[in-house]
Amino acid sequence: MVATALPVDFSGRVAVVTGAARGIGAGIAARLRAAGGRVWLVDVDPAALAARAAELGCETICADVRDGDALRAHARRIHDSDGGLDFLVNSAGLLTTGAFDRTDAAQWQRLIDVNLGGIFHCVQGFVPLMRGGGSIVNIASVSAQRGGGALGNVWYGASKAAVVAATMGLAPYQ
Repeated sequence: MVATALPVDFSGRVAVVTGAARGIGAGIAARLRAAGGRVWLVDVDPAALAARAAELGCETICADVRDGDALRAHARRIHDSDGGLDFLVNSAGLLTTGAFDRTDAAQWQRLIDVNLGGIFHCVQGFVPLMRGGGSIVNIASVSAQRGGGALGNVWYGASKAAVVAATMGLAPYQ
């Protein structure tokens, strides 16, 4: 993965990026790292996480974003190590596809627990330890506005619409 430099200097700043082992999260982590930031990568896949961390020179947190207790413990570790954090990027997500009427309750619950619950747990765990002026970035999807029906991911679109609503609701508190 090639990271281009951001036009700003993130030296001395600390970021947590969830879903950082691959995809959008990995790209964001690479950009922040290339700009001089100290980046903590969070992912549930230990092998992919270790590989990305070795590539970028980042710290790791192998955790499931659905586990609020584990995230709070890791947040304390970051606070003890770095004195807090400046950025939280919630990129961890689960994409489901398939006919809306063939999604069972367990699939629906997992989708909501990862896509929305993950943001809830990260905000609860990490934001209290943010230094003044910290920022939260929540990754949603165009499916939040389009519903995702044409792609067979109605419930994914609904979960990402909830992410948009949560982000708007959090905005006044940043």
